[in-house]
Amino acid sequence: FLIRLGDCTLLLDCGSSSQKELGRYTLEPLLLSRGIRRIDAAFVSHSDLDHTSGLLYLLEEQERIPIHSLYLPKAALEDESYRSLKEAFKDPAGIHYLSEGDSFFLKGKLRLSCLYEGRAPYPEANSHSPFLLLEYGDFRMAFTGDMTKGDEELLAKRLRQKGELPGAVTVYKAAHHGSRTSSSDAVLKLFSPEYALISYGPGNSYGHPHREVRERFLRYGAKLLETGERGQITLETDGRRLWIKSFLPRIEPVFFPWPVL
Repeated sequence: FLIRLGDCTLLLDCGSSSQKELGRYTLEPLLLSRGIRRIDAAFVSHSDLDHTSGLLYLLEEQERIPIHSLYLPKAALEDESYRSLKEAFKDPAGIHYLSEGDSFFLKGKLRLSCLYEGRAPYPEANSHSPFLLLEYGDFRMAFTGDMTKGDEELLAKRLRQKGELPGAVTVYKAAHHGSRTSSSDAVLKLFSPEYALISYGPGNSYGHPHREVRERFLRYGAKLLETGERGQITLETDGRRLWIKSFLPRIEPVFFPWPVL
C-alpha cells in the first residue's frame, strides 16, 4: 500500500511470492512515474516474502529512492527472519519496532496508530502482524497484514478491556488476502467497514479470497473492492469524501436469451 499526503510518502508492505522481479519491474517504475524520490517511512507487517520482496529491492539494489525510516513488528527484535531487512537498511537508528499505543503523524493531518502489536515471539509469522488504523479527517482505514483469527480475537478482547471501542472504519483491508482463517466476526462487529479491500492475485493457488470471507463482509454491509477483479485500486480522500478508482473496470456479466428459431 502506497500512501501519499502532499510530498510525503508511506509504504505499507510490498512484495510478491510469484513475481521475482516485482521491485525492479513494478514497484520502482510506479514510484518514479509518480515523481516519488523518497519514502518517508516503510512499515512491514511480517517477514513473509509476499510482503517484503519489493521493499528489499528498494533497500538492496537501487539508490534513487531512499527510505528514511523502517517500522517493523515487535517480533523483529529477536526473530531471525527479519535479519535481511535490518541489514539492508544499514541505519540501526532509523529502525523502529511497533508497540500497542504507538502513533505516527504525517504533516499533522494524518495519523497511523498501532492498536495491536502482534504476538512475539511466535513461530507463525502471520501472527507478528500488527493492526494499524489510519485516520485522516473522517476517513479511517484498517491495515491488518496477515493477522489470524486468533489475533483478531485478542485485539477485540484487549480493546473491550480498555473500553476503547474504535467505531466504524471506511475501508477494512481484509487480513491474509481473504483467507478463511481471518476477517472474523470478532473484528467485523467492532469495525463495521463500509468497504472491504481484498488484495490477491487472480487464479492464485491458495484459492484466495474464500467464499465464506466474501459472504461475511457482505453480511456486515461492506462493499467489496478486490484487486483480483479490479487490478490496482486507488483511494482518494479529502477527509470527508472518498473517490475510488481501479485500473480495470468492473465488468458485470451479460446474459443473452437463447435465440428463437
